[in-house]
Amino acid sequence: MQILDNSDSGGPGEIEIFSGASTGDKVQNARFPVKQWHEAPNGTIISVNLPIFCLPEDQMGDGLRLFMMAWDDDDVQNWKEWAVENVPSWFSINGQSIAPNPDQDPTNYLKSMREQAADFIGVYDYTYTREENWGAGPDIGKVYWAHNRNAVFSYRILYTEALNRPVEVRLNPIDIYENGDSFDAEIYVWTRVADFFNGNVLGEVISRFPSSGTTSKSDNDVIGENWQPEWKVIFDTPEAGPFLYWEVGVWDEDNPSLLDNHDMLGIYSGYTFFGNSYGQTGLSKEEAGSYWAGGRVNGTKGDCDIGLQIIIK
Repeated sequence: MQILDNSDSGGPGEIEIFSGASTGDKVQNARFPVKQWHEAPNGTIISVNLPIFCLPEDQMGDGLRLFMMAWDDDDVQNWKEWAVENVPSWFSINGQSIAPNPDQDPTNYLKSMREQAADFIGVYDYTYTREENWGAGPDIGKVYWAHNRNAVFSYRILYTEALNRPVEVRLNPIDIYENGDSFDAEIYVWTRVADFFNGNVLGEVISRFPSSGTTSKSDNDVIGENWQPEWKVIFDTPEAGPFLYWEVGVWDEDNPSLLDNHDMLGIYSGYTFFGNSYGQTGLSKEEAGSYWAGGRVNGTKGDCDIGLQIIIK
């Protein structure tokens, strides 16, 4: 997603993203990031990579409706909770019908809130039909783009297969290059891994390092230099589902009550699927192996290098 105007004057926006999807009598929703926000100066492209819908084909209805929205959380601190509570009710569920209720249409409703919520950034709402194969097909490499107000949304729709094999995800030690503070920083890390939807929400495993408090780190320091293998396992399942999503956020703790907000040093997120989807190849379903994912990420005051091991057993 690209943020064209973050609704902040002169500083980075604290962006939160929410999605909803419905088909037949099923509704699923997701949010990004798992905790807090993503810092984004104007023009920033946020690598979200978040699965927002996944359902067996035989449970699909006559259409697939997708809904996404983004906001800056400066003045509307409870929007995430508000969205989780209200977005599912915007989908009029009636057997296989996904026709929106005109009195609760999310696009019109959110447009009417612009004057009440100055930090609203953008919303996207679209429906694919069964005849369109719910948006999936041989052109699966295509990325759909949609521009609304001050955000550009992009997404892909593809088929996946459940892996049904054990998978483990390990967090590698994290290199801190700039810590976000003039002196030592108070660092903590959030992680999230998911491989399926549990009802209407992601079946996610969320962890924090350290489990409470922070760890003091200077520039050019390392988080987890003494981790043992069993300490850095952030996900372990005997039978992985149809995708694998991971997210790691590194933060410097400050004091928002003194107008000194927490500093994002970087959020790294990604996903993969298993098998093949119209020529797009995910991780092998047949072979065990260890795969690496990661890279250097940054916030507005610091940066770090995050790495993960994905182990298929």
